[in-house]
Amino acid sequence: MRILNPFSILEFFNNGVFGNYWFDTGTPKLLVDIIDKEGINKDVLINKGSTFSGTFPSFKLETLDFATVLLQTGYLTIKSKSVVLGESTEYKLGIPNKEVYDSLFAYILGYYTNYDESQVKPMTNDMLNYILNLDELKLQRSFETLLHKIPNLLYGKLKKEFEAHYQILAISWLQLLGFDIEGELMTIKGRMDAILKQKDNVVIIEFKFSEIESMDNMLDDGLSQIIKNEYYKPYQDKNVILLSVAFQPRNVKCKLLSLKKALSLYNNKI
Repeated sequence: MRILNPFSILEFFNNGVFGNYWFDTGTPKLLVDIIDKEGINKDVLINKGSTFSGTFPSFKLETLDFATVLLQTGYLTIKSKSVVLGESTEYKLGIPNKEVYDSLFAYILGYYTNYDESQVKPMTNDMLNYILNLDELKLQRSFETLLHKIPNLLYGKLKKEFEAHYQILAISWLQLLGFDIEGELMTIKGRMDAILKQKDNVVIIEFKFSEIESMDNMLDDGLSQIIKNEYYKPYQDKNVILLSVAFQPRNVKCKLLSLKKALSLYNNKI
């Protein structure tokens, strides 16, 4: 099953350029309602192997869940199906294309931060440039801007399980930057939170969440985890950048270092 958005096709012919016209079609109120009621299931967002078996998921309002609404509204589609004699047909789900991909994560980021979806992409592009240029101060300010845009009303809901919600916020931001966060990236020595590969640049990132531990300790732990577990080893022929981000309720801090400098600091501590 492929997603064909007639509005996007017509806008392409009208404007003569490829663009993300999905924003202009609006976000279904049903998706907004289910997020308000049930929250966002991050496993559905990052697990590119999501599947369902048997008949098409029920569209009964009383049994709707996040994945079903994404499927019914076109943010997920059926990528393939597997038929085994005597067993239920298994369908593999995925985000249809880059236009829908960017729109979905821009919407989620906008939902949490109160930004309009069309404002999110340019902002994340700036943050990517800050990372590649090792501009920690501007990246820190951007993180703070994102976090402090969370409305007070929504923040009251987030506070109960702030770690899960900040993970979703971070995942959406990472997806828009182009990070590959399929499931959990396992290595011989541990699990990477996320990695960005862009031409000759590789950014390895760790997120830390705590209500009681100091921000500086979390940042140091994140960098130490990358170095101690040698997540950087397969990419030493690239320009490797390490990014550690620490979250607390209503607070965020980051540390951004080149691999060479991070290794020097780490070796001096041990």
